[in-house]
Amino acid sequence: MNVFDAWPGKNGKGDVFPLASARVRAMRLVNKLTRKKIIFVGIKTAEAFGFKHAPLKWRRFNGGAASILPHPSGINRWYNDRSNVRQARRFMRTISKQAKKAARSDG
Repeated sequence: MNVFDAWPGKNGKGDVFPLASARVRAMRLVNKLTRKKIIFVGIKTAEAFGFKHAPLKWRRFNGGAASILPHPSGINRWYNDRSNVRQARRFMRTISKQAKKAARSDG
């Protein structure tokens, strides 16, 4: 689910992310996320929902759990560090395995 219905535009090398508008929109969406497992893609997206924690760590959120995956855009330097890439890879593999297991049990 996206915070915005439409792309907000460019800002230098990246995209505009109007945090104040995102917070308003997040308040409308947060009820749909009750008791869910959520991955916020990007720190600013997480901040819009009031979730301010280290990336790739699960924390309680809205009756469920949430984590942040740093945004995979080309301008995000977080992925320039190989150890961060390894952490993100492990995180995503774990989620993938959990999703496959849950899909089999729902069968």
